Amino acid sequence: MPNAVIYCRVSTKEQTQNFSLPEQERRCRDYCSRNGYHVSRVFIERGESAKTADRTELKKLLAFSTQKGAKIDYLVVHKVDRLSRDVADFYAIQATLGRAGVMIRSVDQAIDETPNGKLMSGMHALMAEYENNLRAERTVTGMKAALRQGRWTHQPPLGYRKPPDPGGPSLEPDADQGSLVATAFEKMASGQYTQTDVLRQVTALGLKSKRSGRALTPQSFNRTLRNPIYKGWIETSLTEPVRGDFDPLVSEEVFDRVQAELAGRHSNRARRYSRDNPLFPLKGFVRCGNCRKPLRGSRSKGRERRYGYYHCSNRGDVRTRREQLEQRFYCLLDALRVDEGVLPLFRVVVEDVWKDSQAEVQATKKRLDSRMRAIERRKDDLVEAAVHQKLIDAATYRVQSDKLEAQRLELMVELESLQEKLDIRPIMEFAEQLMVDPAGFWEAADPGQKRRFQELIYPSGLEFDGEDFRIAVTTPVFSYLQQIQEAEERMVTPAGIEPALPA
Repeated sequence: MPNAVIYCRVSTKEQTQNFSLPEQERRCRDYCSRNGYHVSRVFIERGESAKTADRTELKKLLAFSTQKGAKIDYLVVHKVDRLSRDVADFYAIQATLGRAGVMIRSVDQAIDETPNGKLMSGMHALMAEYENNLRAERTVTGMKAALRQGRWTHQPPLGYRKPPDPGGPSLEPDADQGSLVATAFEKMASGQYTQTDVLRQVTALGLKSKRSGRALTPQSFNRTLRNPIYKGWIETSLTEPVRGDFDPLVSEEVFDRVQAELAGRHSNRARRYSRDNPLFPLKGFVRCGNCRKPLRGSRSKGRERRYGYYHCSNRGDVRTRREQLEQRFYCLLDALRVDEGVLPLFRVVVEDVWKDSQAEVQATKKRLDSRMRAIERRKDDLVEAAVHQKLIDAATYRVQSDKLEAQRLELMVELESLQEKLDIRPIMEFAEQLMVDPAGFWEAADPGQKRRFQELIYPSGLEFDGEDFRIAVTTPVFSYLQQIQEAEERMVTPAGIEPALPA
């Protein structure tokens, strides 16, 4: 009897929805029973996002399944998105398990080791990542709108707390810690103390970290003194600076004097290097063919100008001109170009995966509609109790009515977001553009998109020996579409089967 392990996962948000761990485990066990698998072990992941592979139970699963003598044949999940919502991570997990002879199976999705099965698994992983990116985009959009109105959307910083009234300001000063933060600013602004002196004094008075409950580290204290939220301003990377809807802990004059004090003592700042360097998009992604270390990027001064080079940190190993390596990478991508004649098959596969996901979307919509009707009934009951039966006073009515309205608005946002899942066109257009001209897509992308695209197409990275790339493993979506394309090109009608047409 083949041996199997089961993996179940819910994120923090999903724990409140219909993604229960017992139901996932029950369905996975039923699947194993129907297929004659012996369940060796069940791994349960609680409150963990699938956006990263750095998960406690997942790492235990991989260690258990790949250890010598484990004899595990299958990993069973409810759906691919339980395992990962990141395509690169999914392929990395699949490759790790594959080397140990472990195959992935999904209860609700037809995936196996056939070309069609591998293509479907790749498409399910792509869809999971696409939906995750949509959700993140909606969240950021909502946060930007709130921030532009001066509302703080994150956890309250040290010295503040969330007000009990959701309709009021987004923050209010904490009676104890807020006064200590203000004291720290006043002492720093006086110019009579060093940062270390002030930190020691306010720590003795009781200032402590909200997260750990311990004394602030010098680094955390420095970030606190530099945070403009304490003068009543919100400054984030999401929006332009805006005045908050809450009371400041210190005046702008005091805050500015503190910044002058800090600048006078720390004028030299360490330079921060971006991982996504626009001059060297392949830096860290391509490895040295001799020692397998990631290549670095640097510029050397010539007689007339500076020249870019990719090079290994070991002297004597790979060193090549930037233009040469990037041109070879461009040609490597261009060789993956898929003929437009294969796209109809791709559309059929995508639509099949999409239709499979719609059952879950419709079920979610049905649940949300039911909750919306329940809220409307509760609002009617509240009006009846306040207006007609006089059972509650006006203040209680307002508090309860505001809570119900907040729940109703949250449900409306979720219902509107479901409409985006009903439209397959954006992902179809993106995927087709990517496949028919991958080299052009990479060339036109910004630095961050380049790196993400590289990791998507070549999840295991690339090795360069100084002359050319070594054999690279591409994402299965490209691999199998190319196999189909090559098979179609070989399917020519043998001579003599049909009569020759007249000229």
